[in-house]
Amino acid sequence: EYGKRLLRARRFDEAIPIFQEARRNPRHRLASLSNIGQCFFYKKWYADAVETFDQALELVESQESALAKELRYNLGRAYEADGNIEEALKSFRKVAQIDFNYLDVRKRVDELRNQQKSG
Repeated sequence: EYGKRLLRARRFDEAIPIFQEARRNPRHRLASLSNIGQCFFYKKWYADAVETFDQALELVESQESALAKELRYNLGRAYEADGNIEEALKSFRKVAQIDFNYLDVRKRVDELRNQQKSG
């Protein structure tokens, strides 16, 4: 809980070690990885965010769960921020295939497809 407060307060360097410690507990591993990935994303450590979100997705039991959609969406955001349009588009497309109305995923898919066409 303290780690989440630090994350909300944008104190990422303090939050990451707390989430890393919590990750050791199997009950908290998935949520901790998601939070670590978010911290890395907001620190602009996009490659680290990608790896962390990927690790978390491997642990998700149902790829159609709310958590899986959130992780895949965040993975797409990290790829996009890192300039990897192709992988970002793949991630967002998978979310859209499961839940077409998830956040702004339709808009992101359309924008990335347009970037690919014009690029």
